[in-house]
Amino acid sequence: MSDEASLIQERLDDLSLTMFNGVLEVSRVSGDEGRKDDKCHVAASELGIKLGTVLHEIEEAIGNLLVIQLPTADRCQQIDTVKVTQSRVRELQSEYERVKIELDTLVSEAENMSIKLQSAFTYHVKKI
Repeated sequence: MSDEASLIQERLDDLSLTMFNGVLEVSRVSGDEGRKDDKCHVAASELGIKLGTVLHEIEEAIGNLLVIQLPTADRCQQIDTVKVTQSRVRELQSEYERVKIELDTLVSEAENMSIKLQSAFTYHVKKI
């Protein structure tokens, strides 16, 4: 994983997004104790955002990260990132690896075809 991807993943690991009784809760997990600090409870209706919409936008975000600015509760400054699920990141990484393997296979097959064509051409030229 690149340094940039590791940094993004580390930042995402520190945030959590949950929905409970119509309230969107974004928490930042701090320290090794796993305590949740800076809890922000924001009514989903006030934001005009439903959890399903947020998750759908996250899944569609290019680069696995969608930055959403949200209004915050009095005791919170600003929520600058919504957590992208780790499973979605892993899915995208797996898809990338699968496509890379397919591409490598196609390149290898093309090289083999080129060698075969070259051999056939050389054989026919020698016959002439």
